[in-house]
Amino acid sequence: MKIPVIVINGILEAGKTWFLNDAIACETFIDPEARGLILQCESGEVEFDEDNMVAHNTVVYTFEDQSEFTEEKIGELVRKYHPDIIYVESNEMWDWKTIGLPSFTYVEQQITVIDASTFKIYFNNMRQKFVDMLEDSEIVMMNRCDDEKAVSTFRRNLKLINPNLMFMFFDSNNNSVTLSEDLPYSLEGNPIILSDEDYGVWYIDTFESPARYRGKRVKFLADCRTDPRLPKDYFVASRRVMTCCENDIRDFAVACHNNTTTPVKNKFWAYLTAETVYREIGGELQMHLEVFKITETDAPDKPVIGLN
Repeated sequence: MKIPVIVINGILEAGKTWFLNDAIACETFIDPEARGLILQCESGEVEFDEDNMVAHNTVVYTFEDQSEFTEEKIGELVRKYHPDIIYVESNEMWDWKTIGLPSFTYVEQQITVIDASTFKIYFNNMRQKFVDMLEDSEIVMMNRCDDEKAVSTFRRNLKLINPNLMFMFFDSNNNSVTLSEDLPYSLEGNPIILSDEDYGVWYIDTFESPARYRGKRVKFLADCRTDPRLPKDYFVASRRVMTCCENDIRDFAVACHNNTTTPVKNKFWAYLTAETVYREIGGELQMHLEVFKITETDAPDKPVIGLN
């Protein structure tokens, strides 16, 4: 039987050790009787609480170098400690694409820990690292969230990388924080006016908070295309979003129903004014736009949207 692994990743000093100390003490992850093995791949300022580890049947092994992280070495540790679950405190400077995890394990969950106070500088200079960490993560644990407005912006940027992320926020005193809504556009407009920079935020939020948008009108610039798979009078409106670099550009597209007398041709740019409609299809809530105005225009100078 394969051993489940919970991967905790994040830049050095992000708070990974603190998070594991707290999570194990609170029995967040496992049955208190389960045996745990922490594979620590880098040492920061915070150390593991030995009494806490003993009390929760958890052993810590620290790797000094990437070359030591082998299936043979981890197998040796497993035979010695017989863990029911393994935690990997990742080192983001290691080349995980070449290392990999042992064949006798499987990743049950991946969590990314982020220090909000240093996030901006790291994100601007090491964006690919964040993309790599977040693509397979389910949860982001962000600590030191003392600037709520900035943290709201960080959250939106990370959601563009992985729309399925769930978030936990903590302030500098490790108290849980609930963010107030802070959208870069006004929901009171009729229509809601979206700038290029707003489009990705709006696109993600329409799936997360449908009650905000159902029946609301919206106006934005879109790359429009026809698609033979769609019903008559339907077309696709989209914007391309660069979450990291030129090799990581994603198409955020939505189906549109043309309610105008303007015929839709393939491949053109236009300002669309449309109403947001939700329908349940196959047990899932699906969104499309009922378009009431199409104003064709030239392609923008920067057709690909970047992250702020």
